[in-house]
Amino acid sequence: MNRRYQLLNMTKAEILQALQKMSSDDRIEIAETALHLIREDRQKLERRREQMAEAAKAAIPDYLPGGDLANLWTEGGSDYTLDRDETHNVTV
Repeated sequence: MNRRYQLLNMTKAEILQALQKMSSDDRIEIAETALHLIREDRQKLERRREQMAEAAKAAIPDYLPGGDLANLWTEGGSDYTLDRDETHNVTV
């Protein structure tokens, strides 16, 4: 079993136990590295949220009256439902 696989399968209790056996310098290094990884993950998540918000705002005009997709939500708009026989021809 390789070392990375072993680390991935460690429980929190095992990790804490292993940390107790390390020097203070090693524990600080591990804590700093973990904090760095957490900050990177949060930054990526925030960027993704911002991108999604921008995309949602950019799509609003399409759903307003006169927009390309406005008829999807208005009474009397085109019927976009598919017949049962047509569904197998749909590609995404």
